[in-house]
Amino acid sequence: MKAVVIINPASGNEEGKSYKEKIEKKFSSYFDEVEILFTEKGGDAEEFARKAAREKADTVFVLGGDGTVNKGVKGLAEEEYRPKFGVFPGGTVNNLARVLGIPMDIDEAIEVLDFKKHKKIDIGKVEEEYFCYAVSIGAIPEAIHDVSGEEKTKWGPFAYLSNIIKNITGEKLYSLKIDHDGEILEGEYSHVFIALSDQIGDIEFAGTGHTISDGCLMMYLLKKTDIFEKAQALGEALKGSLEEDDRVKAVKCKIVRVESAEGEEVEYDSDGDLGGKVPFTAEVLPHHLDAYYVDQS
Repeated sequence: MKAVVIINPASGNEEGKSYKEKIEKKFSSYFDEVEILFTEKGGDAEEFARKAAREKADTVFVLGGDGTVNKGVKGLAEEEYRPKFGVFPGGTVNNLARVLGIPMDIDEAIEVLDFKKHKKIDIGKVEEEYFCYAVSIGAIPEAIHDVSGEEKTKWGPFAYLSNIIKNITGEKLYSLKIDHDGEILEGEYSHVFIALSDQIGDIEFAGTGHTISDGCLMMYLLKKTDIFEKAQALGEALKGSLEEDDRVKAVKCKIVRVESAEGEEVEYDSDGDLGGKVPFTAEVLPHHLDAYYVDQS
């Protein structure tokens, strides 16, 4: 059996390469062949993962941040044969790693890895790209993707929090037409959040029981609110009960199309990065990857 490990050298505070020896030792105890590849440019993780799938590798791991992980996912997603997939957290948020219970310390993540523990998980597709946790519209997503790489490195997750606080005081409404599984919603919304699970990072923001393996998307819609109402909704999210907030409409679905009702340019965010502009179609690909996880119980 062969394992391919894709490492972004800039990961883990620019120390990605330093984990090569430890990874080789861990993986050699289980796999007959271990190939470690270092990314040098933006499309490398995607290309390395695609090549591994076509060569029928048993397993592909990515050590990197959410952007590198997403590229690895894209490289596998379109292939008929998809190797088992694993993540070592090397970025600021590391959302997929957190959802899978992976420790945020890379050394610990390597140490506790059990190659017999893997499960089917959903991924999302938005237009021609793929996402691992959410597609969204609104001031908070805009605040997230406006954070620079330098700010991420210097401040970590606090860089996002700072920008969110700056942006939450504003109110921008988007006149949208939303088709979810054939049902139409039209109205003005300040936020649209379409998620693969009820967890972002370490925060379980809702209590719907929605997981990354249930074959569905959950869409949360927030209408016009003032700063105090936004703060209350944020409080509900931090308590894990966002769906109970009267200002929030929660909808379970499998495919969503979002477009502007007035032809205005509206940007959307995909997994923390600018994805594009409406119209867009987002859908769930149920059980599309077989992912390694760490049992937290």
